[in-house]
Amino acid sequence: DLGAAAAGLPETAVLFVFARKPGERMPLLVARRGVQDSPITVRLDAANAMQGTVHLSGGDVLEVGARLSRSGNLVADTNDPQATVGDVRLTGGVVDVQLALATGGSVAHALVGPAATSQIVAAPHAPAIPITVQFAPGIAAAAPARVYIIARAPDGPPMPIAVRALDPGALPVTLTLTDADAMQAGRALSSLNEVEVVARLSRSGSPMRGAGDVESAARRIDPRSNAPVALIIGAQ
Repeated sequence: DLGAAAAGLPETAVLFVFARKPGERMPLLVARRGVQDSPITVRLDAANAMQGTVHLSGGDVLEVGARLSRSGNLVADTNDPQATVGDVRLTGGVVDVQLALATGGSVAHALVGPAATSQIVAAPHAPAIPITVQFAPGIAAAAPARVYIIARAPDGPPMPIAVRALDPGALPVTLTLTDADAMQAGRALSSLNEVEVVARLSRSGSPMRGAGDVESAARRIDPRSNAPVALIIGAQ
């Protein structure tokens, strides 16, 4: 529960929950979440990979942390309250880790595990779009390819509202797209009555569309309906 730590924060403030190898500065997994509602439960898995492919298995040891960023910047500021716990040993399932931030006794719960399915507990009535992504028969991908799930404003500017990046090897996968996946502060799924969602296989790994990329059919949905969406890459 974030409690009093969330009071008086600017709109740009976010909570980062991360996991990294002991002794390393660069996180393997990072999740970005809003701080307007609490308690906050975050599941870290392959869908939260910072770059490339991350393979987690039973017996791996990670350092898990949470940081409250007032600016919303991934780069830490010296005044950002944060907490870490080391020697988190993964098992064959989900490992529950509780982190207490120094300011106001704030608490975040991070669920760390090797599963490919990302399940995020969202605030009641907030947009939480369950999306199943898979390849159509005959579609294959090899490194450095990445899969991007994109939510954008229909007939609006090309800049996506929310994006999630995945390792193609994780498909088929089911994930939940929420306001926490917003690309920029103040422009979230909850700000629109309708969004368009699409899944793209980027052969180059770049988030910019390029030659040889393959997409699913775009689906227009009400983000507040929380209705499940199926995106099949290569099927129109």
